[in-house]
Amino acid sequence: MSSTNTATPSSPSAVDAAPQPSSTPTGNISRDAVDAMPQPSTQKDDADETCDPDALLSPDRVASSPLPGVVLLKNALDEAGQREALAWALRHGIDRKAWLDADGALNAPRQFRGRCYDAVEAVDPRAGALSDALQEAARRAYKEVDPVGASTTHLLMLFYAKLERGLGWHRDNGRSDGRDLTPVVSLSLGAACSFRMKHGPNDPETTVVLESGDAILFGGPARHIMHAVTDLQKGTCPAHLRDMVRGRVPGDPAEWRLNLTWRHAPELRGLEGGDRFHILGSPTATFVATAREKGLAAARAEANARKLARKQKKARRRFGTDCALGAGCDRPCCAPRTTRTHLDFVKPAEEEPPPPPPAYLMVLYLVGPVALGVGAARVARWVFEGGA
Repeated sequence: MSSTNTATPSSPSAVDAAPQPSSTPTGNISRDAVDAMPQPSTQKDDADETCDPDALLSPDRVASSPLPGVVLLKNALDEAGQREALAWALRHGIDRKAWLDADGALNAPRQFRGRCYDAVEAVDPRAGALSDALQEAARRAYKEVDPVGASTTHLLMLFYAKLERGLGWHRDNGRSDGRDLTPVVSLSLGAACSFRMKHGPNDPETTVVLESGDAILFGGPARHIMHAVTDLQKGTCPAHLRDMVRGRVPGDPAEWRLNLTWRHAPELRGLEGGDRFHILGSPTATFVATAREKGLAAARAEANARKLARKQKKARRRFGTDCALGAGCDRPCCAPRTTRTHLDFVKPAEEEPPPPPPAYLMVLYLVGPVALGVGAARVARWVFEGGA
């Protein structure tokens, strides 16, 4: 956010920026009190005008495109903008307990993180405005990143309380990731990390460093690009954000990372509660109950069977077939692809004529047969004359 914007005491920014109680890790604001606060009554309309990036983003931002369809906005938010975004994220994740389980601990303890997936308007009114501003800034710089031009509808927030695990290679093509080419909008706060991208498993990688306040968008030809988050760098969390998390979340206030990822998935409006955590393709509670009843081996077998069924369902939705090879299979069982990838945007290269052979080969082509014929004639003459 631009540092020239100041919040009045009656604005939401001033309320969220006010000092928060730190007597307990999750604050002392009750769930009922938070839910009783006024909430936006209307959903975010895809036809709404996009917000002006010059008013909401840092004037010092720098846009670049490491790959077609990918836009990196360095320094997208200045210090004031980062504090404001972190304030409403903590309000939803901690005060409303969206990142917490029933015991007040982070709801994804195996990854040392808190996770929530919700409609944009349910998180905070400013969340949608920020997403629109980032999209407009990327569209102005590189139009191909946003061929659809629709506003995002859902926000995934991941709070990493420990900088021990990143995110492995994957594509954003699941049920909650949207179905069109509208860009995924990702904003990083806290510690720096490496964001790695490649179109296919055997393709070369492209790596960019995401620092606090940086944003990266990938859409259009890169909408389903493979990506991973690695190399979470300790000691890089900005000092101006540390006091905001101290005492409110478990862990070291100087060693954390928050990722905000917006997506356009209007078909999931009202179905946000269906987003669940899974272990080996099955709900956590189901896995634990089966392990206690039938043993760990049986629980893993059932979970793997469910995981295979989910993979086949995803392949059937994307490729129209259960074949694990999908579009790469040459057998008649595989239907044409229904999901567009970067290959759909690549124009077929025109076949160039082969280069002419070197000059010495041309000489051999012309002189060789003649020399061979002359040599053969001399040999034959020598044989016949010597025999006579």
